[in-house]
Formats: sequence, structure tokens, C-alpha cells
Amino acid sequence: MYTLGLDTTTRKTRLALLKKDEVIFEREWASNANESETVIKTIQSLTETTPMLFQQLKKIISINGPGGFNATRVGVTIANSLLWLTKAEIISHDTFTLWKKRLTKEQKKTKPHLLIKINEHEIFIDEKPTEFEKFAKEIKKRKSPYFAYGELSPTQHFELKNMESFKWIDESQLQKFAEVLKEIGGKGKRTHISPKYFKPPKITAAKKKTRYVK
Repeated sequence: MYTLGLDTTTRKTRLALLKKDEVIFEREWASNANESETVIKTIQSLTETTPMLFQQLKKIISINGPGGFNATRVGVTIANSLLWLTKAEIISHDTFTLWKKRLTKEQKKTKPHLLIKINEHEIFIDEKPTEFEKFAKEIKKRKSPYFAYGELSPTQHFELKNMESFKWIDESQLQKFAEVLKEIGGKGKRTHISPKYFKPPKITAAKKKTRYVK
């Protein structure tokens, strides 16, 4: 029986396949506003190397946000589609849970703060939206170490990394996505999941009423 994990909520797309507790496949790549193409192609390649994947898929674990509108929506839509195509159950976890579970026991001892980019001007600090510039000024004034991990933009990370008090835990030192799936793969359900976004999508009503030809 297989477990498929999918995360499209932040700057990297992550996909992993487990057979019980054995990691069969794991891949991550930089998101480039083409998740609908890259994720589907990757899953398709998995069905070629694992012909009975859909028939033996037991769980789908989807990270449902908060994240960017397009990428998060695509990831959740693919997970929901797989739910109806197979007899699998679906499990959803938010972005913060995923990142917190990636910490090792030793890293947890430093009580690091989780930083996630919303946009170039805002970040989540332990799930709370905060202005980045305000946060950077506070870090610059600190005397004691500020341990942090997560996913910032290159510009944000560059601004912080040379500050003496800022201690960043690099992603390469965290647990891999596939390993976290083993911890968060609880009991699933047979109903669709909903995405969560950094900010509500900007959908405006039409200024003029549409006329339909009879």
C-alpha cells in the first residue's frame, strides 16, 4: 500500500511516495508558476515505474496552506482529483505543521522561530503575519541569539544573514519531506480538502453587466 505526499505551498514544490515506511520516491524543485504541469508529469512518471500505484494508493497527504493562491490551489486540486480517481483516503496539514515537524530533537532545544515568506514586505513569524522591515530592525537591535528556520525570499535572507544575532538553521539540516510524512500520516477521510491562502484572491466583480445574445 502506498502513501503519496504533496506540497506546493511555498517556494519549493515537494512530492514523495512511500510504500509503508519505505521511501520509494522523493523530489523537490523550485516553484515556477507551472505546478499544474510539473506535478502531473511527475505523478505520471511514477505510474510508469509503479504500475499499480493508483490501485494500491492508500493515503494522499496534502499540505493545504497557507500559501500562494495559484500554487496552493493547484496542489490541493490535484490531491482532490486523486482522491476521486482512487480508493485512497486524504489527509491535510497546514504549512506550519509541516515545517515544525521538520525540526530534529537537537534543533528544538534552541526553540527556533518559524519564518515563512508571504511576500517581499510581509512574513509569518510563528504563524503571525508581520511586516518584514519592522522585524529586521528588531533583530538588528538584539543582543541575544535569535534562532530561526523556514523559507524566506533571497532578498529577505540576504538582509538578515549578516546580523550577528540572527542564527539561521539551513533547510538542508532539517528532516526531509518524506520523513515527515511518516509522522503526520494519520487517519484519512473520503471527502475533499480546501486550500488556505496567504491572502484572499483579488477577484473583482465586473463593472458592467454582461449581455447575453438570445
